[in-house]
Amino acid sequence: DHEAVPEKEWDGPTDCAAAIVHLLVETRQELSVNQLAKQLRDGGKGYRNETIADAARIAANDDRLSYRTGSRGAHIYRAKSTESVFDEDF
Repeated sequence: DHEAVPEKEWDGPTDCAAAIVHLLVETRQELSVNQLAKQLRDGGKGYRNETIADAARIAANDDRLSYRTGSRGAHIYRAKSTESVFDEDF
């Protein structure tokens, strides 16, 4: 008879997507999924590669990231520009 141990609630790629968007906004870089994985892990985030790829795709589909295909079919992401010509003072 084993007692159930409550696990941390799994939030899927949602938390990971937010971390990716934050990273790309802060660094102002264009990164592949592999580069995202390395930088997230270097920052203490332990997401699986598949979760990172899914989260980046979801963030791009939600129009929070720009996406392009790089060399050898790499998926490259960058933060969407938040600047607007309407933000300038006249």
